[in-house]
Amino acid sequence: MSKQVDLNSAPDVSDIALCKLLEEHLGIDARLNFTSDSQKPDGRDTNSAPRLSLEQFVSVTRDLIELEREAEVQQAMEAAAVQSPEAAQARGITLLGLRCDDVEGGLLGRSLLTLVNNRGNSMATGAALLPAHKMSPHDLVAIRPSRGQAEGPPLVTGVIYRVRDTAIVVAVDDVPSEGLEQPLRLEKLANEVCCDQPFMISV
Repeated sequence: MSKQVDLNSAPDVSDIALCKLLEEHLGIDARLNFTSDSQKPDGRDTNSAPRLSLEQFVSVTRDLIELEREAEVQQAMEAAAVQSPEAAQARGITLLGLRCDDVEGGLLGRSLLTLVNNRGNSMATGAALLPAHKMSPHDLVAIRPSRGQAEGPPLVTGVIYRVRDTAIVVAVDDVPSEGLEQPLRLEKLANEVCCDQPFMISV
């Protein structure tokens, strides 16, 4: 879980020092993206500490958030590869023994996959409750064969659209041509809200 920092109490960091950190740890050269004004409204010289424009700040920040999201997904995949599916389900980050009960069209060209407990009947006649889990809407998830290995590419990845007691609906860009007819498992990778929430900037 990312550590929250109170920006009001954080020490001041110069733009030059921030650029050095970005280049050292992320390989991003942000020096050319800075704009320089001769003075601030209060008369202080800003030549030694140029400022990013609002658009440049948003662009750089989005790149950093995307890097964080990719690292979080990679960490989740590596963790899943070194533990048994049963252990992952006990932690609430994996659901085993699911089946695809329905496929329907969704918004923005995505498809919605409805996953239910394989021990129950179809949703029209009543489905069994899902095991306890920690999955919620907007989680990034991977769908794999229930008893397959966690290594290698999944059948499909997507974002949880809806969570019910008896079903989880996953929005995917493309429905796999095969593999959904077998027992499935659902693995939590990351949360999309933390990565793609809109910027709230006061200027």
